[in-house]
Amino acid sequence: MPATGMAPGLTGNVHLGHVTAHESNVRVPNGNFQHANVGAHNVHAINQAKQNAHSGAHQNAAHQHTLASNAHLQAQHAHTNQANTHGAHAHANPMQAHIHNAAAQRHHTQAGVHGNQAAVHATHAQHHQQQALHAPSHGSIQNAQHSAHSAQRSATTAHASGSHLAAAHAHNTAADAHHNAAHAHGVVHQQTGHPAAAQQHGQHSNSAQNHRNTAQGHIQSSLSHTHDAHSLHNANQSAAHAHQSAQGAHQSAQGARNAMRRH
Repeated sequence: MPATGMAPGLTGNVHLGHVTAHESNVRVPNGNFQHANVGAHNVHAINQAKQNAHSGAHQNAAHQHTLASNAHLQAQHAHTNQANTHGAHAHANPMQAHIHNAAAQRHHTQAGVHGNQAAVHATHAQHHQQQALHAPSHGSIQNAQHSAHSAQRSATTAHASGSHLAAAHAHNTAADAHHNAAHAHGVVHQQTGHPAAAQQHGQHSNSAQNHRNTAQGHIQSSLSHTHDAHSLHNANQSAAHAHQSAQGAHQSAQGARNAMRRH
């Protein structure tokens, strides 16, 4: 009688549901090795599929951490530039130097935070690249997937920080454009006395102040580390609106200058 758990007529270390390394020594009646070979092929295919899934998950995690590292490097660069801008303003405006120096320090601090995050993500990327070469272990795929998602969230936060800085710049540019338009319409009103020019002057002055306030809001948002995809979208959308507003202000100012030439 064959041993329990072994197929009738087989000798060697081949058990139902598991094929071991001794399968090449299995003897099948009449020399038929087809059944054993099929079992070995299935085991190899399953093991290869597990290895591929494990390697793919860790390679993706490494990629996501690399993207996150790059995103934080970009944010670091943006905050460093902002700090340098405030430093230049402090030098050019001694009476307001304390305000600009304080702002510069805040952005230098944020640049340091993003730089540290970039280094951490770079280390994680290297770790996952190494793990991709190893054999799969219990929970390794889930751990890699969780790590990849964490890297994606961190990258979004970094992108949002930079986008809020860009939006602030766009709104300050729009404020300058509206200030210039207000000045142009003010000149028209002084020269012609047209009430419409006075109205345009007031509207552009208000718009300039609104853009300044919005820019300050984006600056404060850029210093946060709790951004999500919604915050990133809002920053990009706000910057686009600021660009459109600036274009409208430029056109309005040009119209005022043309009116003066006709007058």
